[in-house]
Amino acid sequence: MPPFDDALTSTLVQNSQEQAADLAASLSSAAETALQLAAGTPVPMAAGPPPIEPDVPGWLLSLAWDGPAILIALPQAAGVLSTPPEDQEPLANWTRRWQSAAQELGFGLFPDAPPDRADVEVAASLLQSLENYQIEAAAMMMPWTLTAGDQSVTAHVIWPATRRSPATADAAPTAASSPNIATPQAGAEHSSGAAVADEDEFAHLSPYTRSLLKIRVPVMVTLATKKERVADIVRIAPGSLLQFDKTCESLLTLEVRNKPVAIGEAVKVEDRFGLRVTSITLPPEKYLAVKSADQN
Repeated sequence: MPPFDDALTSTLVQNSQEQAADLAASLSSAAETALQLAAGTPVPMAAGPPPIEPDVPGWLLSLAWDGPAILIALPQAAGVLSTPPEDQEPLANWTRRWQSAAQELGFGLFPDAPPDRADVEVAASLLQSLENYQIEAAAMMMPWTLTAGDQSVTAHVIWPATRRSPATADAAPTAASSPNIATPQAGAEHSSGAAVADEDEFAHLSPYTRSLLKIRVPVMVTLATKKERVADIVRIAPGSLLQFDKTCESLLTLEVRNKPVAIGEAVKVEDRFGLRVTSITLPPEKYLAVKSADQN
C-alpha cells in the first residue's frame, strides 16, 4: 500500500496527465462513448465540497488498498455519462463494465502498486454517497474534465477517504431516488481479478463464512487446451510449434482451481495483461433420477 503523502499526490497528478488517453479509453469502454480526459490542478478539500448538485446521480468509483481509498465521483450527464434504458441493457451489465473500468483506472494511475480493490457504486445522489466515507481533514480533490463532442462534465478525484462502518453510514442521510438511475441491490456488482467486493456486502454472513472469503486461490487464464501423446510431449524442444483449434481472436477462459468461472477478452492495461469478463460460466447442472412409488 503506498503512503498517502506528497509522493502519491505527485504520482496521481502525473499519471492523470500523462496517461490521460489511456484513462479516457477505459472510461469510454464503460460509457460506450468516445471520451477525452483533461486533468486539472488538485486543491485541498478544505476549500469546499465537490461542486455537484445535491440530487445528481452517477457512479462512485473506489480504488482502495488495505486502508484509505481514492474516490472518483462521476456525475451522470446526457451525451457524456448516462445509463441506457433498461429495455436495451440491464443495469447490472452496465455496472459490471464500470467495475472493469475501475480496475483499469487503478492500474493506469498506479502501475507499480495497483489498488487491492476497485469497487463501483451506482449512486442515486453522488453527494449523499460520498457521506458514506470519512474524508480526511487534509484530503485533496482533483477535477477531471470528460468531453464527448461538444458535451462535457467534470468528475472529481478525492483522496484519502475511508469507508464508514455500517452503523455510522446508517446515521447518514439516505440517497434520494432518481427516475434516471436505479440504486443496485446488495450483491448486484462483483469484483474480478485482484479486486474483491466491498466487505459490507457480506455483513449478513457469519464470521466463519466471512473468514473463508479471505482465502487466496489460484486464478488462471487459458487460451486453449488439447491432449497430446506422451511421445509427442517428450519431443518438445525450443522451436517446436504446437497448433490449437482456437483462433487468436477467441475468448479466454478464467479458471479458479481448474474450474471455469468466466469468459472474457484480453485487454492491455499500460504494459500489463488484463482480462475483461464478458460472461459468467454457470456450473454444470446435475440431475438425479426420481424413483416412482412402484420402485420403492
